[in-house]
Amino acid sequence: MVETNSQEYWNELAKRGELEDGLFSQVENLTKKYAEADSRTIFSKVSPTFSFSKEFTAGLNHELEQIFSTETDFPPEEIKEKIKKFREEIKERLVIVHVKKIACEIIFDAYPFLKLIKALETIISEARFTVNPQEILIEFMDASRICLTRIILSDSSYQFYAKSELYLNIENFKNVLKCEANDKSSITLQFGEERLNLSINSEKFGSTINRTLSYIDLEIEDIPLDNLISIDYAFSFALEQHKFAYTIKNLGIYSDVIDISAGKQSVIFSEEGELGKGEFSWKKDQLLSFQFNEEETATEELSSAHLLFFLSWVDKITQVLGKKDSIQFSIKPDHPIRIENLFPQLGNSSLLYFLAPRTPIDIEEGENDDDLMEF
Repeated sequence: MVETNSQEYWNELAKRGELEDGLFSQVENLTKKYAEADSRTIFSKVSPTFSFSKEFTAGLNHELEQIFSTETDFPPEEIKEKIKKFREEIKERLVIVHVKKIACEIIFDAYPFLKLIKALETIISEARFTVNPQEILIEFMDASRICLTRIILSDSSYQFYAKSELYLNIENFKNVLKCEANDKSSITLQFGEERLNLSINSEKFGSTINRTLSYIDLEIEDIPLDNLISIDYAFSFALEQHKFAYTIKNLGIYSDVIDISAGKQSVIFSEEGELGKGEFSWKKDQLLSFQFNEEETATEELSSAHLLFFLSWVDKITQVLGKKDSIQFSIKPDHPIRIENLFPQLGNSSLLYFLAPRTPIDIEEGENDDDLMEF
């Protein structure tokens, strides 16, 4: 027996870890090969009551045995158990890909995800969900073409099987996500070929709710985000979520247009109308971050005006965050404001949001939202 505090023990552990990583990589390549194969070479019957062909099962066993044949460091019984385990996992994945036709599967805490979709409903009615190998992408422009948004959904639980573009009605999506915060639920989303499959599992009640949602037929133009992403901003700052929520709550008394200005020591949210004017200021040391690039700024102060409605939408969608979580703002005169944040409550998910500025002419002439400058 090797002592656990000896160098020999740790060397053996490291070696075994490397072997298992190598085996897993080979099995994963084998799984991908069958996932991309013709389903007729795998199943004797492909339907909800599917069955694997004897030829496929025999071939799969043979290939797994070949993978393990060069590994003499595992006892025969352990090899047998590993082959059985991998065989079942591969078959389970092939059912998902070929029978259920699932593009990807992802698991989130249910209530934070519901809050995110509820926020989407206030600005768009339909959306495209693009399934990529590492993420699900939601990109959209609002109907008045004032804001461009990219939401990335990703998590350590993400299981990718095939690329796909799927379209959902947001109100319907919100309805099938129905849950409460105190349910302590997780939600499993399976993006299938014809419908979305949902499973809501409550830790509090020990219950499972299964629902489906049909996709809609829709054509959405590609969102021109690349040019916006490449903009160099002269000023940026970050606020905690609860401070931004407090800021938004205290705006809109005098105008629906908010001017955000930055000096070397503070950020000011201001508004002016027939009744008067108001200012809400945050000092430099009250912010999570503060970067003022003097070399790129010709004046001691820069500002950018934006519609309060669309700033308030950021407050809605960041309700998913914890009070101390960060929201990042980047400002450049006569350019869209850039707002971004991570959603730690939803794994590696994130928001990137560009909001068009209101020009002095827009404000003076009091144009309607439908006539605002497009991106």
